[in-house]
Amino acid sequence: MTADSPSPRPDYARLLADQASLRGRTAFVAGGYGGIGEAIAWGLALAGARVAVAGRSVAKAEALASALGAAGHDAFGLAMDAHSTESIRAAVDAVAARFGSLDILVNCVGIQREQRQALLRQIPVGRFCEPEEFAHAVRFLASPLSGFITGEILDLNGGLLMD
Repeated sequence: MTADSPSPRPDYARLLADQASLRGRTAFVAGGYGGIGEAIAWGLALAGARVAVAGRSVAKAEALASALGAAGHDAFGLAMDAHSTESIRAAVDAVAARFGSLDILVNCVGIQREQRQALLRQIPVGRFCEPEEFAHAVRFLASPLSGFITGEILDLNGGLLMD
């Protein structure tokens, strides 16, 4: 390289992909087989995380885990009753035993869209958040990209609650 030639440009796409990677990390998605939870489970798996999908319906949790597995991701489904501390502990223990760690916890239990029309009229962007938009936010917060963010609330509400 001469004094007149520019220095090599960093591969920003690769750097960003590495920073957003969740390889080697384990995610536990409670209520993970509904619309939002399913999108989050897929988003975390696509980022490289091992994913445990838990909920009352073991059949639904296992079906999503099977779909993730068929796409080449490491996932499993298990039963968990979010109203039972004993059930939650058993599920966490099962995830730790299966994957060796538990790094990311996502709670999608009880997310409901009640009174849709009245609420929709109040949202400045004029629509509800799509499940994939929740997944993008969770992936960001679970990745090293958010390493300097602490104690913040990320409102995904289309401007409904503006400070």
